[in-house]
Amino acid sequence: MMVKVLEKIVIMRSWLLTYSVMILAVIAALLLTRLLLPAFDPSVFTFFYAAVAISAWYGGMRLGVLAISLFLLQLRCIF
Repeated sequence: MMVKVLEKIVIMRSWLLTYSVMILAVIAALLLTRLLLPAFDPSVFTFFYAAVAISAWYGGMRLGVLAISLFLLQLRCIF
């Protein structure tokens, strides 16, 4: 009984960790883009490509697609 509870905690923690990595990667990409916008004027999406790649590598295809949608939401609201 105790083993199943511990397994659920580990699964929940890893689920939370993967989503946290995705959100932090997209926020870091947004901040770096805003800071370095004059230097990367023709290519403002460079950091977002990296954020999507990191999210997809760490959490799989679902988190990669979620990172793209979060990026598009930020792009629409901020820029």
